[in-house]
Amino acid sequence: MIIRLLFYLFLAWAIYYAMTSIFKGKGEGREPGHGGEGFEGELRACPECHTYFPPDTGVLKKAGEERLLFCGPDCAEQFAARGKPKEEKS
Repeated sequence: MIIRLLFYLFLAWAIYYAMTSIFKGKGEGREPGHGGEGFEGELRACPECHTYFPPDTGVLKKAGEERLLFCGPDCAEQFAARGKPKEEKS
């Protein structure tokens, strides 16, 4: 009798665990900016490489009187070394 009860408790726990792992992350618990999943908001264009990224993951760099937001430290360093953004190729 007790073994049967333990078996049913284990079975209920296994079903609960499977269901929570299936539905985990549907709108909750996701960090914005990772793979584009779960991100809600406006994306910004990097002035150096012209890729779009979430503003909360960007790197802020001052260029003259202007403060610019770059997608990463590499683009910020390239911009600082050159002093202006890359020319866009059509």
